Amino acid sequence: MQAKIVRCGKFSNRLLKLPLFATLLLFVICAQHVNAATSAKANTAPHENVAEAHTKQHAQAGGSVSAKHSFSPARNHEALLNGSPRDARVWINNLSTIELEFHLGSLNHDTLKKMEIEPTFRTGSETGMQLQQLNSMTEINRKKYIDYITSSISEQTKNFVLNLKPGAADLLLEFAHDKGIKEQDPSKLNTEVIQEWQRALSKELKELSDKFPLHDESGYELRKTILQMTSDHSLLSSSHENEYAKNALYDYLKTSGLSKYGIERWDFRAEHYEALWEVLHRLNDPIPGGEPELVFFLDSALARSSIVKMSEAWTEQGHLDPRLLSHQDSSRFLSEFSGKTLILIGHIENRQFVQDRGAGQDPLRLDIPALIEQAQQRGVFLVPIGCNSAKEGAFFGFTRPIHSDEVAELLKAIPVGTLSLGAFLSSFNKIGSISIDAENFNQYLEVTVHKSTSAGDIKDESAITVARYASPLRGSNPPFSAYQASWESANRPITDSGGIGAWRASYRSGPIKTLFGTGLTLALCGAAWIHIRKNIIRRRKLISRSEMWALRGVFAVAFIFFAGALVRIFWTIGWMTLALAAAFFLACILEPDKKERA
Repeated sequence: MQAKIVRCGKFSNRLLKLPLFATLLLFVICAQHVNAATSAKANTAPHENVAEAHTKQHAQAGGSVSAKHSFSPARNHEALLNGSPRDARVWINNLSTIELEFHLGSLNHDTLKKMEIEPTFRTGSETGMQLQQLNSMTEINRKKYIDYITSSISEQTKNFVLNLKPGAADLLLEFAHDKGIKEQDPSKLNTEVIQEWQRALSKELKELSDKFPLHDESGYELRKTILQMTSDHSLLSSSHENEYAKNALYDYLKTSGLSKYGIERWDFRAEHYEALWEVLHRLNDPIPGGEPELVFFLDSALARSSIVKMSEAWTEQGHLDPRLLSHQDSSRFLSEFSGKTLILIGHIENRQFVQDRGAGQDPLRLDIPALIEQAQQRGVFLVPIGCNSAKEGAFFGFTRPIHSDEVAELLKAIPVGTLSLGAFLSSFNKIGSISIDAENFNQYLEVTVHKSTSAGDIKDESAITVARYASPLRGSNPPFSAYQASWESANRPITDSGGIGAWRASYRSGPIKTLFGTGLTLALCGAAWIHIRKNIIRRRKLISRSEMWALRGVFAVAFIFFAGALVRIFWTIGWMTLALAAAFFLACILEPDKKERA
């Protein structure tokens, strides 16, 4: 008796109905989700047009409102307080009477009380005399409002000047003097001059932070220790794979001897493990020239005591005698130290080294950011350090000077002889925290040393030196990917490698796509099996029970994957029930044909 694989009559009808039903069910689920998302967006959307609606009502009641003044009262009030007095006066004076009344009427009651303003309200039925009185009251309120805004801005500006860092007030006065203002007290300067200086200052600091990102004192989140970098999965998109990379890196650190430099306390900026790997390998590279040289950009007469103190600390370890720089030709100066490591110490004002040569002579100046870039291009590892023997504190500028005693301690800590980059930088552990930026690691490493100071409750962190270690990318070091592959071959478990590992990795990166794809693959395999049994390899006896259950098992597993994918999409009890139902009907469509005897 020949066995055939045919469809039952009932199943033939179901074949037509179930796809339609499953499609309709999924469509209803998706439609409800879209409707819920739209409703939530509508409920949380800000009512931005309320101000215009109220303004139209006022206009219809008592006058016309200019279309060019479309504004949000609360937002504009804050903007006025944070702007300049001139802009505030212009904006307020450009408001019509109705607009001003509406604007004042929308402000907080306490704010109006501070300004001693009583808002006026119109009903639209006022007589000519009453309108004249209301307009007069509104103009009085306009004057009070302008006085309040300008006085508030002046008070904020005064507080800003009083809270300036040491040295910044002098720079503000210098800016004012360049504008022809001879005032000697920065707190008495015109508000608009101070705000103009703030804008110029912000622009300059933005340019510097773009060129030297780790120097930016406000961007500490850019600097993270290796532990922080590898723990918050900032280097790999997959947290699971990040764990293997992290463990491989930690094993390397344990066996490489880099811990002797104290790098666990250093901060790093690297976008991927290969960049961090390059940084770690370059710490064992010898610094240019092998041994650093010391140069003072100080006047030998005016800064004699400081020079003597720091020179003694330097030569005490057996280093070569330091040199004095007495000109400001940076190109000529750097050409003398091409391919060497140079520590340059001088007095810092703002972003420049300044050498005071006494009365009757103009001071010599070297722009520090430009000097660092030129040194990196010429192959000079330049480490600029600002020295100030008079006082210590948070100075305004590109880098902050430190006391000459601290500089002497630093110079004494630098070993004699050929030094690696890590050994040289570890000397700075005594005075600050070291940060390394590997964003341009194929050209140079940017090294920044920060120091935290505290004055009362105020804590401040400033860069005391910024240097660029020129080190072109070399192919001698094995890539981190090769090291990690070797490490994983010995340490990765078998359940997380091979085909199983590949499926798990795919699931972690895209669970819904992987579940649907796996379920569809199994369903297609089952359908192909049935097609082969019907048309290609016909059996002359009944289909065995084991083969039938095997086919059902394949489709059951496919059903589980489909259900899992839908549950991942609709992760609530109600949606889960509908998803399971949809997955069941989807699996029923692909159920193996039932057998009948011919």
